[in-house]
Amino acid sequence: MNSGKTVFTQIMKLIPRRDFNEIVARHKDDYRVRNLSCHVQFLVMCMAQYADKNSLCVIEASLNALAVVRKLYHCGISYAVPRNTLAKANENRDWHIYAELGEVLIKKVRPLYAKDKFRLDIDNMVYAFNSTTISLCLKLCPWAKLRKNKGGIKMHKQIDLRGNLPVFIHLTRASVHDVNAMDEICIEMGAIYLMDKGYVDFSYIFAAYVNEDNPVIDAFLKEVLAYNPGLTGFTGYLSGNPNDVHPQVSTIFATLRRMGVKYSNITTTSNTNQLIWKQYVRFSDEVLNNTQANCMDGTAFFCSCLRKIGIHSVMVFKPGHVYLGYYSNPNRTQFYLLETTYVGTSKTIWEAWNDNISDFNAYHNLFNNSDVSDQYFMIDIDAARNFIKPIGR
Repeated sequence: MNSGKTVFTQIMKLIPRRDFNEIVARHKDDYRVRNLSCHVQFLVMCMAQYADKNSLCVIEASLNALAVVRKLYHCGISYAVPRNTLAKANENRDWHIYAELGEVLIKKVRPLYAKDKFRLDIDNMVYAFNSTTISLCLKLCPWAKLRKNKGGIKMHKQIDLRGNLPVFIHLTRASVHDVNAMDEICIEMGAIYLMDKGYVDFSYIFAAYVNEDNPVIDAFLKEVLAYNPGLTGFTGYLSGNPNDVHPQVSTIFATLRRMGVKYSNITTTSNTNQLIWKQYVRFSDEVLNNTQANCMDGTAFFCSCLRKIGIHSVMVFKPGHVYLGYYSNPNRTQFYLLETTYVGTSKTIWEAWNDNISDFNAYHNLFNNSDVSDQYFMIDIDAARNFIKPIGR
């Protein structure tokens, strides 16, 4: 008869108890707990995972069976936890405890594989990035709604191929497109990343047409101040008053109108390939010299001006059209829209601010829908500038 430690106990000994206790103490989740500590909860859930127990009732029955034969204590579990107690702990305990524990374990394991022979004769780190959709029951998880009768979440993961170890995991709603998770990973210099075409997003290239360093933008902003003596200067968010941002935007709008810039729907290019999404975009100097702009280059011109004066701007895309979005405070909690094509019309600045609001609210939920992500999307210029540099003169 085997009188040694159980296999489960031997496996759990590999978990650094000291690190686990420090994490729990940092989150204070064992404060005033009588019976079910975070460590006991962790052991119970690990046992359920190892033994393939897929319900609270089955977990409770297994714990009771082990308690009857007096083997529960040898597994490190102090008592047979009732399913109600376990359910409340799973619902209320801070999930960051287990996220941080996972990071601790990854840091301990990765060095063990660092010197393993790799099938590719390269010294660079090689990572694979992909996502997995996890289906969930809508009745139990109504917050995870994906479609009318389907629920789920999406797990984006980065795998170190030298040991097949996860080094990054990001959970989102299942409707979030894969490419949106790319902004969350920390790019490692010199590393090689493998991914499928779902992570290729050429729409961000439009941000390259936003060029706040173009001398034309400086000259134009000087003209704006000359045309609008009531505006003493471009202060961005320095005043701390969101209401001071709108006059800076409106004077740019008014100056373009005074200079005679008209809407020109020239979008075709010399490229006749129907498989490529193409758009003719003017540079900032062409907009002013030719006094014409379509929705794309007009929005790019506005974004160039706003970035120059320190106002956060966004390009809002929908099928066949793009317009400007901007924030009136540096915390990005107050978002406004502007229809730039109204510069060449008789419509007022108030109409330019308001005419897209109902339309934006109607399809706002589509921006994170992977089925239409190539039609409805927004480009944050500040975020895009981290990896897309300006082009043009």
